[in-house]
Formats: sequence, structure tokens, C-alpha cells
Amino acid sequence: TQSTWGRCVISNTTKMSSGQRDPSLRESFNEVATVEPVEFSDYDDLHLLRQGRSSRFSPNVKLAAIMGGVLALFIIVIVIVVVTSSSLSGLPNKRQMIFFGDWGRNGSSAQKATAKAMSNFCARASPPCDYVVSTGDNFYDQGVSSMTDNQWSTSWGSVYSSSLRQIPWIVALGEADHYDNRWFHQRDFSELVEPKYHLPSRFYVNDITFDEFFIRLVVLDTTPFFAKHRVGLNLEFDGSAQKEWLVDALNKGGPRWKIVVGHHPLLAAGTHGAEVAELQAELLPYLTQVPNLLYISGHEDNLQYLNSTVRDNNGNPYFLRQIISGAGSTVGANGPLDSASSSLAFGKEVNGFVALKVDYDKLTITFYDTYDTPIFQQQILAPEQ
Repeated sequence: TQSTWGRCVISNTTKMSSGQRDPSLRESFNEVATVEPVEFSDYDDLHLLRQGRSSRFSPNVKLAAIMGGVLALFIIVIVIVVVTSSSLSGLPNKRQMIFFGDWGRNGSSAQKATAKAMSNFCARASPPCDYVVSTGDNFYDQGVSSMTDNQWSTSWGSVYSSSLRQIPWIVALGEADHYDNRWFHQRDFSELVEPKYHLPSRFYVNDITFDEFFIRLVVLDTTPFFAKHRVGLNLEFDGSAQKEWLVDALNKGGPRWKIVVGHHPLLAAGTHGAEVAELQAELLPYLTQVPNLLYISGHEDNLQYLNSTVRDNNGNPYFLRQIISGAGSTVGANGPLDSASSSLAFGKEVNGFVALKVDYDKLTITFYDTYDTPIFQQQILAPEQ
């Protein structure tokens, strides 16, 4: 018969009477265990050893067995932790998204050329394009009249490649989308037809999760903040409810980066520059409470990067950064850019889009034209925290 206990293999090939010892037993024991030999006075001692209950078994062997068990348990725990962490991870440390606006013109006015450049960029981008963000004026000139409006095909489905439309879109509204209070048809299309065209409400928050942090996109509906649009478009709402909501949207949680998207700019070097004072009066009291915020808009049909020192509610200086990406179709409609503008760091009247690469410690902003060529780049470093 053969029996095991720990690493000691005990072979009993002959039946022994009480008091007899089998020399092979000691030799087998010595080959396996590096402790002093143990003598068995009788068969009962051998039986007790097999059960692990011999009071005369060496304490060193017992300690080694205990330590071995503890080590094995420790290794098992480490393996479980590593496997569990790996299975729950898989989120990236970097993400990339592209921003463009003022686009829906049935494929005309370089809309298709811009769409092709965006597709080419996303086909090779590293990290990959995780989101397409529209800065508004999605369907000219009067929005869409229903969920089955022909423009869903002529201005979206047949213009942007299937691979680009498979990327989630985060959509803001412009004044063209509000014509005759039609904005809700885009919301309904998002909910009932194509959820990747994400527009759950006129204004909303979209949190984007990374491996060790998250960022927040605060999507605004800026059209109701302008008196001329409230009257001219016969809007059913003003901006008061949105401003109340904005307090929580900007201050809840702990996102690493906060990016605000609205159709109309807070800084501009084109002909819409005269409108910025009205929007600043509405939004700056809220936005200047958030350090290191980035504001991204469309409305001006070109590409711009601007920054300027503005004042918060207490008169303290606040450094505001602004991207304008409104060159999704027609460009130059707003007249030449004011190159002498103190806030204009970069501006070009060409079709194109903006790529935003998000890391834990920095944002990398790159402007591209329709040749998929980078034409300007800027980095924003995270503040020390």
C-alpha cells in the first residue's frame, strides 16, 4: 500500500509485527525530508503519522508545512487580485474625439470633402476616434421636419462614411436646428432611430470614462440666450432653466477635464464678434467658476483658436480658452477674420475639423484641413492638483 503526507512518501510493502522497523522506510523518509530521521516504536506511531497527528513528528516539518500553506494562500490571493483587476480594466488612458460644425447642406459646399477628411483621419488615428462632436447648425437652413426628413439621408447618411457613423456622435444644436421649434425631431431620431446620433435633450452632460479618471462634456443650447433668436425663431423657452441646470453640471463630481460645447462663441475674430458680449453676459458668471475650462463652438464658418483674459463675478482675471470649429461645409460666409484681434492665436478660412486628444495631464488640440493635413496645434496642461 502507499500513503502520502506532505512531501513524505511512506511505502509499507511488508506486514510488520509490533516493534519491527523496515530500513527502507527510513531511507525513503531521508530522501524526501531534510530533517532528522524519525523512529517509529510501533505500528501505532506510523498510523498516527499517516494521519498527521504524531506528537513526535519534528516541529521544523510542521512549521515548514504551515509556512508553505501560508505562501500558497498568498500567491492565490495575488493571482485573484491581478486577474480581477485585468478583467475590470480595459479602459484607455487616452482618448481622441473630433469636433466640427455648421455642416448639413445636402453634401454641397465642401461638406463631402470635409467628411472624407474626417473619415481618413479616424481610419488611422491613434488613439482611435472615440467620439464625433457636432457644434451645431446640423441641418441648413431650417432643421429637419421629422424623423424621416430626406436630409437624414442627403446631409448625413450618404455624406459621412458608415465607419464614421458607427462612432458615437455627441450633438449640440444651432439656430438653424431650432427653426419653427423643430429641434425635437433630432432628439426623437436619436432615441427611436439611431442612438449613435446622441441628442437626448437640448442641453445635457456626457461623462467619458478613462482608466483612472473621467472627463465631462457639458453640451449647451446657446440659441435661447440671444433675444433676436428667441423672437425671430419664436422659441418656446429662454435660457433661465438652462442656467440653473448649468450650476450642477459644472460642479458635480470630480472630472479631470471639463469641456463645454455650445454653438455660439464666447470669443470670435469674425463678423459674429459683435454677438459675443451678449453670450458672455449670460454664461461667464458660471463658466469662470471652473478652472482650466475649454469652450468649443461653431457658428463662425471657419477654424479659430482664441484665448483672452476675462473677468469673473468678483472682477478677478480668468483665462478663457476657445476653439471655433464651424467649417463643416461653407466657409468665408462671415467675412475675413480680424487678424489684429488680440484674442486670436490661430485662424483660417478653410474647411476642416479639430481633433482633441485627451490625456490625464494634457489636452492636445490639432486643426486639420480637408487634405487631412495638420495646420495648427496647441496643448493645454492640467493644473497641479
